[in-house]
Amino acid sequence: MSQAQFISVAEGQLRLLGAIDYDNAPSLATHFDSYLHTKQRELLLDMSEVTHINSAGMALLISCFRKAKEKGIVLQFCSVPSQLAHIAALTRVDKILNLSQETI
Repeated sequence: MSQAQFISVAEGQLRLLGAIDYDNAPSLATHFDSYLHTKQRELLLDMSEVTHINSAGMALLISCFRKAKEKGIVLQFCSVPSQLAHIAALTRVDKILNLSQETI
């Protein structure tokens, strides 16, 4: 099983660390829910320390985006790995998610 986790960096800012795969995506989705009880209307997810991400990771990001939207929170992804940005563009998910390869 791969080590991966969300950590709180600052108010309204999270960092996703490690390799995101089929083994840990479900527990990460559950863990993300705990960050949706914020008074913040915007949440920034820094992905600069993601070492690997596959289709399960893409599904995780879509799920996080939808959950945040349901709570009225705008979720912005930054420092998106180029591998993920390419897959998102090919599948047109980049048109839905707020993905940026820029760092914060």
